[in-house]
Amino acid sequence: MLALLTDDEVGYGDDFRFVKDRKINIVQPRHLAQRDLTGDPTLFHGYELAQARRFFTEYHTELFRALYFALAPLLTIPLYQQHRSHRDIYGDLAGSRTCYWEHETVANHLGEERFAHPASVTRNILKTTARADDGAGQGVRVTAYGFRGIDRVDQVSVYGGDGRYHNVSVPWVEYREVSQGRDLFVSEIDPRAEAVTDAAPVPSWHRVFERRGIPVERALIRRAIAAAMVS
Repeated sequence: MLALLTDDEVGYGDDFRFVKDRKINIVQPRHLAQRDLTGDPTLFHGYELAQARRFFTEYHTELFRALYFALAPLLTIPLYQQHRSHRDIYGDLAGSRTCYWEHETVANHLGEERFAHPASVTRNILKTTARADDGAGQGVRVTAYGFRGIDRVDQVSVYGGDGRYHNVSVPWVEYREVSQGRDLFVSEIDPRAEAVTDAAPVPSWHRVFERRGIPVERALIRRAIAAAMVS
């Protein structure tokens, strides 16, 4: 830490504010506030190839230097490097089951029109609820929330140019919530273990779907997840 504070050749010296609030560490380096972090493509435009290459290299070198020395105050504290591994912390929690936001991603990738209530005239929000889990796959209930429209007409009294009030018909739409639920079946895929070989000519997830009577042709594969609608 002392070497970091006194160095103003390789690093930026004592230009940061370091605050520890319980388990939160806040580092506020002045040099980072002065750097352009946008990576805006217009910065790299140039009429000379050599000059454009030089600027590109210098920009990213300085960007890495600024980010590295922004984190340096944390890296100089040995105790912060003595942390538990990801496997040790989450080993009994992570498992292979997908979480609800992965389910929502898959549902939205399939398209909200597949889940929307027939009477809905608006875009739909898809929310998911996990159901039965048999170890090989999981049932997911997808509920689409939208609104149906009811045409209304109101009579509004308007003062006219003739000095009299007249009733004017004003059409408007009343929106009322509608929802509909449909079921998905999802199964996690390990791409490294799903290669088709002479010993295993059919991927294991195919067999999982076929046991449930779901044609594999209907399955969507996204980010190591196979999913298909079952209702």
